[in-house]
Amino acid sequence: MPTNNKQKAYLFTSVIAALLILVSAVTYLYFNVQARNGSNPVSVLFPQIKTTSVQLSPDLPVIFGDEITKFVDGNDKYYLTSTNKPEIYIKTVSDQSGSDLTGVVLYEKTFVPVTNFSSLIDETTFAKIHDAFTADDNTTFKRALLLKGNEQEIAELYNGLNGAVLFDSLDELIKNIKTNDVALVPLDMLNAHLKVLNITDELNGGLIIDPDYAANWPLSVTYIASGKRADNFATDFRGEAPINNRDPEKMTTLIMTGVTAISRGVEYSIARHDDPIYPARGVMDVLSKADITHVNSENPLFDSCEPQSEGIVLCGKTRSIANFDAIGVDIVGLTGNHRNDYGPENNLESIGHLEEHGFEYYGGGKNEEDAGKILYKTVNDTTIAFVGYAYFDSLNGPRYTSLAYDDHPGANFYSEEKVERDVKEARENADIVVVEYQFIENYSYEPIPGQIDVFEWTSNLGADLVMGVQSHQPQWVRFNERENGSEGMIFYGLGNLFFDQMWSLGTRQAIIPRFTFYDGRLISAEVMTTLLHDYAQPRFVTGKDRTAILEEVLP
Repeated sequence: MPTNNKQKAYLFTSVIAALLILVSAVTYLYFNVQARNGSNPVSVLFPQIKTTSVQLSPDLPVIFGDEITKFVDGNDKYYLTSTNKPEIYIKTVSDQSGSDLTGVVLYEKTFVPVTNFSSLIDETTFAKIHDAFTADDNTTFKRALLLKGNEQEIAELYNGLNGAVLFDSLDELIKNIKTNDVALVPLDMLNAHLKVLNITDELNGGLIIDPDYAANWPLSVTYIASGKRADNFATDFRGEAPINNRDPEKMTTLIMTGVTAISRGVEYSIARHDDPIYPARGVMDVLSKADITHVNSENPLFDSCEPQSEGIVLCGKTRSIANFDAIGVDIVGLTGNHRNDYGPENNLESIGHLEEHGFEYYGGGKNEEDAGKILYKTVNDTTIAFVGYAYFDSLNGPRYTSLAYDDHPGANFYSEEKVERDVKEARENADIVVVEYQFIENYSYEPIPGQIDVFEWTSNLGADLVMGVQSHQPQWVRFNERENGSEGMIFYGLGNLFFDQMWSLGTRQAIIPRFTFYDGRLISAEVMTTLLHDYAQPRFVTGKDRTAILEEVLP
């Protein structure tokens, strides 16, 4: 009998051992398979218990509450609760609910007042915007527009909302906004179709898309987390994402200008005033602030120049380059057809002076290769490509006297094949592509049909901005929708910057576009306006003088 018990015990022990071996083998295989599939087998077998409670304020805008909910649902540390004592409480900074009225910033959303791009309204006040959205007041603006989802945020800012028109998408808002409407749009969603309004308030006024704006902008909603573990939650929630939608380090500004021909009457005015930067004084405070400021230098500036009082053989004195310094020039377009008026040697000297001042150039150069290069400029992680062509003079053939060929200095020769190749290359290497044309001169606001064809064709190739620098008076500004749904902007002619054409209102008028890019995307195209004085000096204009220009050129 004892022997039988020993046999049973031995058999039982053997079975247990076999089962343990089987379980070990199955566990080993399971862990192996899970690891190969990229899963964490431990978390599957032993899921981590969520330990930190999160509560949303009942007044938290849904658009942000949904983001928090999505994050919490996908995180193994946090869970949502409706208890009275959550460890983390989410609200806006103006929300008085919860026990802790301070907290850690999760996100700050800046809203920007805008209207239709073609509107003649340039500026407003915070009070007028407030009235448009809360008081059903159409004294200044006919309608107040918002994107769906933002209405709770604006109501949070204004402690209520009245009569705002809501749109499902930005595209719908853009299609429906009129020139007497106002909308509030998140800064990172801005589009060049929307004109950003300048705020004239003495306190906190200004242009919010100016990277240098540093006041306390009241049209911002700040979301915070309060509680003992708020810092950890904020770090986990944000990760690598930005803390706001207005980061000056993601902003880049570009100013493009029209015809600069410092010669003839311009040089005469400089001498008469005994002021080398007399032409620049009316615009330099604004132009010099851009990250990238462009000038199109039509004629050479060299030491031995003796400017003529009339005629179309043009040159300027070397000292006049000081005007480029004064307006903060970074890049110079050399597509002009007067660069070789005094021979290739003086053109080369002039290019040398530009280099001495630290200016980069494109659209012309010391030889054919130099003239045809694409210029890349990167500011705040936005890369912009510049390329230019002398369209008009290229009609005379590739070895025309004003053009660059072989080792001969001059402007960049135009051909369709070259443009196609350059735009393709620039598109692959830059966020923004700018193409500059020295086209056929035309003294009218409306471009000639051939000009429209070439500029639209260039835009369709993928150029974001197509600029006409040949025009001695401002011409149309238009958007160009491509087949793939993307868009480009076309400025058919900018008019004169520094030139002496005082003989007509059109030649005295000019436009200076200031482009703002955010994170590599065009968000604003402001059209500044000038009027030429004293045969040399452009000055910014407002009121009737500005309206007269905008009514001629805007869509």
